[in-house]
Amino acid sequence: MAVGRSAWASLPEPVRGALTSSWSLGVPGRASALHARWWQLETWLRSLAYVELRSRFGSGWTAQISQRALRYAKNEARLAYMPSPDAELLLAYLDVYDLFDLIEQHWDLFQASLIDADVWRGRIKELRQIRHRIAHCRRPHIDDLPRVEQFMRDLEDGAFRAVTHFNGQRQPDSDLDDPVVAAWVRDEHPDARRLVNHAARSYEVYFRLAYSRRPWSDKYTEGTSITGNPGYLWHALFSLHGEGYEVANLWNEHEISRPVTRNGIVYLCADSPGSVDISFAAVDDSNRIADSIGDCFDSVLNASRRGLRGGRSDDAYIKWEERARNLDPRVQVSTAWSMVDISMTPISLFGTGGGVAHASEHGSV
Repeated sequence: MAVGRSAWASLPEPVRGALTSSWSLGVPGRASALHARWWQLETWLRSLAYVELRSRFGSGWTAQISQRALRYAKNEARLAYMPSPDAELLLAYLDVYDLFDLIEQHWDLFQASLIDADVWRGRIKELRQIRHRIAHCRRPHIDDLPRVEQFMRDLEDGAFRAVTHFNGQRQPDSDLDDPVVAAWVRDEHPDARRLVNHAARSYEVYFRLAYSRRPWSDKYTEGTSITGNPGYLWHALFSLHGEGYEVANLWNEHEISRPVTRNGIVYLCADSPGSVDISFAAVDDSNRIADSIGDCFDSVLNASRRGLRGGRSDDAYIKWEERARNLDPRVQVSTAWSMVDISMTPISLFGTGGGVAHASEHGSV
């Protein structure tokens, strides 16, 4: 999230012009505000559903999605003219009511990150009416915006728990009997032997392996394998002490673009040009995870050689963020998934006036 400029000033002139003109010609400002809040709410729920389903079912998570949504996505890829940056976001093709049903079907994955089940069901009934008005461009009820914002405030605590569990990473014991640990901590994978020391010595790129767990999963038992556990994620963490990198260069590198590697990535997270976190579902095949980390490592090195455009100034950092905004939705740059941790309290993830008061309530990995 860029700092130092107002949200309005940071908008491109055509966007500001369109908003100003539409408001002056009769579009209710309340409707624009309601659409914006609904966008926040719905995109948050889709991203949450994506992370929980990926961590539970791994690369086979799409089996949980309706066939209708899968057909829409396939047709979009085949026929779409000027596709959206979210063209690869499968859950974007799921009708919002189907999204609510999906969450209900897998409530055990969501209960820790949402609200009480009975309260949720009552609120969803109310939200369906508001969403229906939005979809048909009817002027909102005067209470629609406050109701949506109150619902988002109620979600703050669970949303904070969801993202801080993702970013609450721990390093596994080096002697753990786990195939991914063997591959990338004890350097038994050929790519690890080839890359780890060479990258640190020649390029000042440093690697470490970590894991996180989702709030609904069983707490980790010391000494047990992490790979194969539903609700756990492996994180390949890279620290770049040189010239940094461009996110688009990294995401479009040949090795990380291989289908088997690209399809295994949950998120590529970054909050500065000096670091990157690439995550994988621990339930996926261990050999595939280990090989994919090697592909990502090569891609990080290649991207680091090309460096960062514009140096290291505050303005260059803002532009670095902006250049990464229209990439694949699995690329999370300066979002809650990439930067919010347990120490950041009080905080409001949705900016609706709510906040999380006590980090100690949320526990850890």
